[in-house]
Amino acid sequence: MLSEKEDKLLHSRQPIFDQWYLGDVIGEGSSGTVYEMIDNQKNRCALKVIPVTVEKENGTIPLNRQDCFNGKRYLEEMTDEIFTEVKVMQTLERTTRIVQYKEYGVIKVEDFSMNLILIRMDLLQPLNKVLRMRDSEFSQKRNGSHGH
Repeated sequence: MLSEKEDKLLHSRQPIFDQWYLGDVIGEGSSGTVYEMIDNQKNRCALKVIPVTVEKENGTIPLNRQDCFNGKRYLEEMTDEIFTEVKVMQTLERTTRIVQYKEYGVIKVEDFSMNLILIRMDLLQPLNKVLRMRDSEFSQKRNGSHGH
């Protein structure tokens, strides 16, 4: 889940990927937050935002040069690791029933010792909404066949 500071930072960087604007938060989990996005042509997609931060001691960033160097290296390695996973997901693009990863990038926030990883992907319907729609269609078909 993104902090208020991270959310404000993300909103200040719009448009994202040069054409997308943030909508509502549509999901939150331990690894990040998912927003709905829309462009000027009313196309919709989803944006997953994964914050990668350097562990802080007592709430402050270490001042020691070696710690700062190690922190930057940690951010780079974690970011590269997540990008590797995204690239693997993109190779599965033609496989059905897998969310399509469209593009990705990173916002580097030096003063927070943090990277915000951005992954643009297909906007999927929530499973409970799909099931409700199917139940509704089933009820209408059943009722319609009996002349009700």
